Amino acid sequence: ITSYPNPVDQTLTVAVQPVTDESLSSEDRYGINNILTEQFENGSVKLINEAGKSLSAGVIKDKICALDVSNIPDGRYFLHITTSKEKIVEQIIIKH
Repeated sequence: ITSYPNPVDQTLTVAVQPVTDESLSSEDRYGINNILTEQFENGSVKLINEAGKSLSAGVIKDKICALDVSNIPDGRYFLHITTSKEKIVEQIIIKH
């Protein structure tokens, strides 16, 4: 899973990227990609400030989620991506 751009100005995109490791067989890549799609589909995405307040939220649909951050002040934030199996936290910088 990847989020971009960082720093972000207008729209933060969270996307499930396919595994392309050529050291794996095509069958293994296909299986891993199916698992990733299942795991992250309908995952929740939240942008949280340093005080713990949720400022923007969305759901991963069709391997992607876009959050509008154009009205959020410049600063450091935390992107929480939660699925049925795990939680990922990334630092995001908003700079207009």
